[in-house]
Amino acid sequence: MLCVTGRDTNVLVYLKRRLAMCARKLGKLREAVKMMRDLMKEFPMLNVFNIHENLIEALLEMQCYADVQAVLAKYDDINLPKSATICYTAALLKARGVSDKFSPDVASKRGLSTAEMNAVEAIHRAVEFNPHVPKYLLEMKSLILPPEHILKRGDSEAIAYAFFHLPHWKRVEGALNLLHCTWEGTFRMIPYPLEKGHLFYPLPHLYRVHRQRTLARMSSWSPAYGPKGLGGHLLLGCLPGLQLMDQKMYGLCPAFHEVSVYPKKELPFFILFTAGLCSLTALLALLTHQYPEPMGVLARTVVSWLSLPVSFLLDKVEAVLPSSLLHQLSRI
Repeated sequence: MLCVTGRDTNVLVYLKRRLAMCARKLGKLREAVKMMRDLMKEFPMLNVFNIHENLIEALLEMQCYADVQAVLAKYDDINLPKSATICYTAALLKARGVSDKFSPDVASKRGLSTAEMNAVEAIHRAVEFNPHVPKYLLEMKSLILPPEHILKRGDSEAIAYAFFHLPHWKRVEGALNLLHCTWEGTFRMIPYPLEKGHLFYPLPHLYRVHRQRTLARMSSWSPAYGPKGLGGHLLLGCLPGLQLMDQKMYGLCPAFHEVSVYPKKELPFFILFTAGLCSLTALLALLTHQYPEPMGVLARTVVSWLSLPVSFLLDKVEAVLPSSLLHQLSRI
């Protein structure tokens, strides 16, 4: 009996939520917001449907930023699961107060103000949660239609978020410029994001433990009863330490789409070259100390090999240039 009641409740919430989303698509924003608020008030425990994310998007379209801040104050809690919508909307609201006057040149000379520092920290927090979103918001990567299923902290969630929220970022003057100037600073703050996070769990290389769980969820959830997220897309839960999963393997994104990966910190060539040269020098010194005679023979052989091209070039030069010119050059 309880299972039937729970199923019927899920169906009811799902249908009402879809009606609210249809009203949003038809431009009936106030009606959509009212339906979503009523649902959240009537079923406060069903956060798994992420109705608040759809409410945030509708309120942003209405430019009711105070109401958006009130929703974030309730759902951007340390004990509640995060999403790209929560983190990036919080960053957008903080950037809204400073982005119109923000200039990288001026900021580098006088430093960041308190409000600007808060906005930058919010951007760093959002980028740590999902580092794929900025490239879509800044249109460095082409957008595609959001997939049916999305993976939190993955490329599919970034596509879905940018698809529905890019107009809101463009509407706030200077917000995308502030994002462009500051988002890469996140990787200086967490130099090894795949091993250790700052505000969130890291995204490890190995995710075999989660593969079976995720596939099981995808196979067991039905489109009618499964929890929905951005734009009505089914969410694959945010497990602690979840890796950017091979989304093509799960069919989340089409085959032609190049799935983003977590940016890795690349060492400069000079550091790599210096490390290799020092290692080689130490190895040669150790071998020379242990095997002096064989290493001496090897060194003489290497020197003779290296001198062969030089001798060959000198012979060619002597054959081409007149002997008088060579005599004058030797006197100089």
